[in-house]
Amino acid sequence: MNVTEDNCYESYIMETQPEMRLGYFLQLILASGVSVRIVMAVRSRHKRHVPAHPNFKLLIASACFAVWLYSTFEAIDSAILLFNSLRATPENCATNIYRTTCLLIKIPFFYAVPMLSTIHVLMFMERSTAFLMKGNYEKKMSKYGVIITAVAWFCCLPFEILIIGKFTLAEKVVHCQIFNNDTEVLFGIALELTTLVDIATTMGDTILRFRARRSSRKTKEFANFDTYTLSDAYQQKENLRLMTMMVPISTVFAAGHLIFVPSLLSLHSLIPIYAKFRIGEKFTPEDVERLRVAVFEINMGILLTILLIVISLYCRMGEKLMNEKQAALDRPDTDMCFSMFEKQMNAKLMSKKFGVQVKKPAKKKS
Repeated sequence: MNVTEDNCYESYIMETQPEMRLGYFLQLILASGVSVRIVMAVRSRHKRHVPAHPNFKLLIASACFAVWLYSTFEAIDSAILLFNSLRATPENCATNIYRTTCLLIKIPFFYAVPMLSTIHVLMFMERSTAFLMKGNYEKKMSKYGVIITAVAWFCCLPFEILIIGKFTLAEKVVHCQIFNNDTEVLFGIALELTTLVDIATTMGDTILRFRARRSSRKTKEFANFDTYTLSDAYQQKENLRLMTMMVPISTVFAAGHLIFVPSLLSLHSLIPIYAKFRIGEKFTPEDVERLRVAVFEINMGILLTILLIVISLYCRMGEKLMNEKQAALDRPDTDMCFSMFEKQMNAKLMSKKFGVQVKKPAKKKS
């Protein structure tokens, strides 16, 4: 919302609304919680050591960094705006800041926003490639994760430039936000598209998990020495293990996104109802606009809550899978199974080397 120097009072009215301060306070608390939670998750990663390809680990690291970048600078942004709101008076213009100042505090965390959905897609792409290539994935796709991650982070820049739009150094704003009046529609379209992408990716994750489980079952039932390879078996187990972890997480994220975006985009129709309850029958279009902007800030708390839930679910699922894997390794028959497998493989290799056919043991007659 572009303003001139004599619009200080409008900015004061906008920024000192109880709803606006509530929105800033919620974002400060929730964003700080997400930032602290992601740091704690990284520090305790040894509790969730689930074997995975370096490409997948790189994507997990990128996701953690994107969430930390978003939440940390969102907390800083909210703290600054809340402080300005609390110290504002009709005379000091504390809330009527320059557009450039606004962008300086908004750009760092908004840069990570596209990555929150993009990482979801990249994980699905990485696991799909691993599933299709099987054992060859370990040998031929070592740089795949680096390439797609670098491209994704680079593509965030033009997206942010489009959302920011045009501005001048002398321009002041009533309310600090990343988009302007001209790019607000583009921002809404981007939110709708990311919601559809998240839902489609979740469906893809579910299908991939089903196919990974079916492939693993077929391998156990029909594998023989001519078709069985350790690399294929490892890739199948890794895929099934990781997709078992990813499907619940992606489902929660997509469901949360499905709540967050429609509620955000429906403010235009819902705010007049709230304005009537909040102000009375004689509310003005300016009152509706102020409340819409304030409720928009409150609504951002939904996204931060989703991130907090997703991080907690990731930690819980990772620990569960690690415990299940450790329990499987600690079973008393594990050493015997590996010993029998090694003897069978050695016998097969010796028969090929010397041209001797290894006879199968005769079945005992009942």
